[in-house]
Amino acid sequence: MDPKYHENLLNKVDISIAEHEMIYDDYGNPIDYKYLYVNQTFCNAVSMTKEEIVGKTVLELFPSVELFWIERYNRVVVTGESKTFINYTKAFKQYFRVHAFKSKEGCFVVDFKDITGIINMSSSEDKESIVNGLFSEGKVAYFEFDLKNKKLNHSDNLVSILGIDIDTYDVFLEKFYGHTHQAHLKDIKKAISDLIRNRCNEVTLQMRFFDEKRKDFIWISFFAYVETKEHNHATMIKGIIKDINIEKSQSLELERMNKMFKETRKVANIVTFYYDFENEKFNHSIELDEFLGIVNMIYIDQIKSIVHPDDIEKYNYSTREIQKSREGVVSNYRIFKEDDIRYIQSSVFGEFNEFEKIIGVFGILKDITELVEQKEEIAYFANHDILTGLFNRKNFEEYSKTLNYRTDMCVLICDVDGLKLINDAFGHLEGDRLLIKLANILTSVGGRENAYRIGGDEFVVLIHNANEDSPLKIEKEIKKEIHKMKVYGVGFGASLGYSFIDENKTFEEAFRQAENLMYRRKLTERKSRKSTALETIMQTMHEKTEETEEHCSRVGYFAAELLKATGKKRDYEIEEIKLVADVHDIGKISISDNILSKPGQLNQKEIEEIQYHSESGYKIVSNIIENEDIAVAVLYHHEKYDGTGYPHGLKGEKIPLYSRVLSICDAYDAMINDRIYRKALSKKQAIKELKLCSGTQFDPILIEKFLKIIKKLVVK
Repeated sequence: MDPKYHENLLNKVDISIAEHEMIYDDYGNPIDYKYLYVNQTFCNAVSMTKEEIVGKTVLELFPSVELFWIERYNRVVVTGESKTFINYTKAFKQYFRVHAFKSKEGCFVVDFKDITGIINMSSSEDKESIVNGLFSEGKVAYFEFDLKNKKLNHSDNLVSILGIDIDTYDVFLEKFYGHTHQAHLKDIKKAISDLIRNRCNEVTLQMRFFDEKRKDFIWISFFAYVETKEHNHATMIKGIIKDINIEKSQSLELERMNKMFKETRKVANIVTFYYDFENEKFNHSIELDEFLGIVNMIYIDQIKSIVHPDDIEKYNYSTREIQKSREGVVSNYRIFKEDDIRYIQSSVFGEFNEFEKIIGVFGILKDITELVEQKEEIAYFANHDILTGLFNRKNFEEYSKTLNYRTDMCVLICDVDGLKLINDAFGHLEGDRLLIKLANILTSVGGRENAYRIGGDEFVVLIHNANEDSPLKIEKEIKKEIHKMKVYGVGFGASLGYSFIDENKTFEEAFRQAENLMYRRKLTERKSRKSTALETIMQTMHEKTEETEEHCSRVGYFAAELLKATGKKRDYEIEEIKLVADVHDIGKISISDNILSKPGQLNQKEIEEIQYHSESGYKIVSNIIENEDIAVAVLYHHEKYDGTGYPHGLKGEKIPLYSRVLSICDAYDAMINDRIYRKALSKKQAIKELKLCSGTQFDPILIEKFLKIIKKLVVK
């Protein structure tokens, strides 16, 4: 038989026949279909040759085709159920009776016949029954607006589709508009008006319409075109109305689901793909391109080109394994993307034919970079000190278990001296900076891999391959570097101790010996260290504030005389009040120079910072001077007799005696000497001020005693 026999046969029938292949987007939605075969009758119907049609898509050839028909044909492909319906092609202004059936996977065949002549006939008595027969499917209804004679002709099923009674032409339009959803009312009114006034030749709308029987809005497709016109106005409008509620609802739901799925994948850093083993290609996906950073991602070598060299074998393994595993394969590897390294988790599942041969692979790629980095960060902070970056106590204890009876290891312990003083005087941020600087010294001397912070101010350096000179050399270097460090001019120190591990000594025993040595040294040097710290702080305070040594000396002199006038004459009491006079404003060392030297009025924030110096001074003195009375006197030396002072608003004799004495003497000396913000007052003016503030700022009994004293005293 002639191989072209059947083709010639199909070319001679008077029915148009075409085979198509559905085209889908990245998410599996039907977006177009391609012509695989057409017979000669089809070519004649569209006035085109086979060469012009085959291989092209319907939207390329006929851009005005409604997307509804693409969805309808896709249902035929998906369900395998054949369908017969009426189709109107705007490109040719023709009605077709269409029969569609699935031919093979992803493809369908349609045969159709032009019925435009039947639809357009106007005199045949059989027209109504023929039209009703053509539209008997129930989903599609036909209508004619005879504008010249004000008549409405329609197929019987128009009533069932719209769910309203249809009477005259005028009543129909009124009811039609009345049942149209408000969101579409303006558009449908304009469309019909434009048709009548000849502003356009045809309109197509998808709209919601209220169905009285269902008591709900349904989706319908409205198509109409001008058949005849006179004097530039339409006289006959024809069209079809289709019930597309199920299809449209499914389409909208699919669109919502796809959008939600797409956004979910974005949030989850996930992308899906399909690899065709027969064609050795990936189905192209814009999402896959963006995920991998590859334009037009098609071939497997394109992915392999961005896989990290150290992970290429992992990738190759999963590619080989999936060809024989029905359970799927999960693997992790790194890729290079935009000058960055990303961590990818790949889950792939094979698709096999009836001969157990793999034909394709479904896959999910997830960017787990953030998760990997979080795990690495957790692991890092589980073993490192957050502030200094050194190994922490947990890491130290785990590592130390491996060091028993080592013969070349020395344990050196370093404890910061005066950290609490730095924290109290200058704040914890300065204390943190001090610890960071010390950590840097230890790492530079002993190596970062050997340095640990095991407590708030306690550090350890493990010395490998150590001899007798090793700890001495490192200790000397550490102290040398520490000596260079100062906080606001105030230096600090560190106490160190060390011990060797040997064949008769465990790590724990060596650590305890090093710790004991460190504490003995700390206790031995404690008194000297505190004395040095006080001298340094006092010197710094005199340099940066108005509290000069002369001022403190004068205040101490006045305070000693006033204290004697109260009956407190013991030597230690006189020494204590003089010491209070020396250190009463020591807390000002932590105040900004800009505030201390500001000539103008202070704002509220600056006032609060100034007032805090009494509390700061209390903390400093408590750390250096082992005398609570002196520290308390410093804390309350700005309290006022009437309870309006700071920091705690103490009143009357609840204010310690040393504080009440000091406040009078300090104020008097300040008044009779120049200050940044004013000139000195005369002694007469100063005495007047003291009297005015007696009972409010100052203890009235002490003021009375002080006034007697200054009349007799000659200030040297």
